[in-house]
Amino acid sequence: MKVKLVQWPGTDLSLSIFPRCNLFQYILQLGGVDYEIENVQLPTPGDNFKLELMDKLLNTPVLYIDDKAYTDSTIILDALLKEVIAPDKVKNLKNLVSASGLILEQWGNNVFLNSLVYSRWVKVQNFEKFTAQIKWDEPVPQQVVNTVRLQIIRYLKKELLTNLDEKGFDQYVKKQFWSLQFFLEDYYYFSKQDAYPDLSDLYIFMVVDGFFNGELEESEDLMHSYPQIYKWYLRMLKYIAISQKS
Repeated sequence: MKVKLVQWPGTDLSLSIFPRCNLFQYILQLGGVDYEIENVQLPTPGDNFKLELMDKLLNTPVLYIDDKAYTDSTIILDALLKEVIAPDKVKNLKNLVSASGLILEQWGNNVFLNSLVYSRWVKVQNFEKFTAQIKWDEPVPQQVVNTVRLQIIRYLKKELLTNLDEKGFDQYVKKQFWSLQFFLEDYYYFSKQDAYPDLSDLYIFMVVDGFFNGELEESEDLMHSYPQIYKWYLRMLKYIAISQKS
């Protein structure tokens, strides 16, 4: 079986600049699967530039299993768990039976994810620093990067995030981390088990990693302000690293 993930490129600190691409790579790594990565390349300005750009924004990532393509994130996850990962490896990842696990999955995959996207692309002090770190396969003109930012802002307006001023957004993010810390309580993982994490942990990790890995201005402050989340984050890094070696 040949597995390929077409994704948004990464940085020195992130597997990909889009958290869901990171999630799929975590699952492939935890499943011990050999896979190929192909980074999407943005179109250059021309007659069909905006249409081509929207196509890339709306239809990436793509998972290929042999010659079959999967484009919707929910379908990609389902294909990974049912067709790619061995049953003995996927057992823990399918443990999303509790109401709290389902809530975390949905929240992490939407509300929390959008907060990271906002912080990276909308906050002026993060935007230039973050986008300068992206490892495009070919140079991308700043005009194209700026257009991507405008499209992201338009999308986030629908989520009401761009109605917040910077101070309001920072408070909004801190409330999210406070809620996560309260939710975690004294457990090792959000799965409420001490032995291993499950999918709910991975959905939260794909976003927390973007906030904690040092790419953003607020990274250090968030790490120090939420020690329980930071300890969980370090456990997750270790768990994924050990799984890669096993």
